[in-house]
Amino acid sequence: MKKLIFLAVAIALVLSPPTFAEDKPGGDSDDQESIQSRIFGTFLLSTTLAYKPNGGDFDGPQKDITAMVGVGYLLTEELAIELDLGPTFSEDGYFAFAFVPGVLWLFHANVYVAARFIIPVDPEINLALFPGIGAALPLDCGLTPFVEAHVLSFIGRGEPDFGMAIDLGVTYLF
Repeated sequence: MKKLIFLAVAIALVLSPPTFAEDKPGGDSDDQESIQSRIFGTFLLSTTLAYKPNGGDFDGPQKDITAMVGVGYLLTEELAIELDLGPTFSEDGYFAFAFVPGVLWLFHANVYVAARFIIPVDPEINLALFPGIGAALPLDCGLTPFVEAHVLSFIGRGEPDFGMAIDLGVTYLF
């Protein structure tokens, strides 16, 4: 039950629009528009290309798919924070649900690096390091398709593993 309450609160926080101290009645509308124009939403699909369990051998594609939605905020033109969430499915069906917070460094108009962490909350809580590098193509309509490659290691249970994953997605700057 605690997991469900935690999950419901987390989803409500992610899906609710952020409130800023600058958003006061009678405030400067240009400031409010500037703040809102820094908010972005994202949708992505991810899969594991290779996986090596702790003490095991490398295995190829894991036949999994993760569908995530997220929201982010551009702190500066080069630095953003983001929170994604979504389920993972394997060929056997539902596998897990996770939150993925991250910090992105947009060091080029088309290339970025991301420091992300996977926090599965169902079926059990864990923690994975999930750094990546991505390429994006901003379009005039506000959409930005991207591809991102990651390495991953679940470290939360004291038996680190290793994997490689790839994401395909799109971001929309509000």
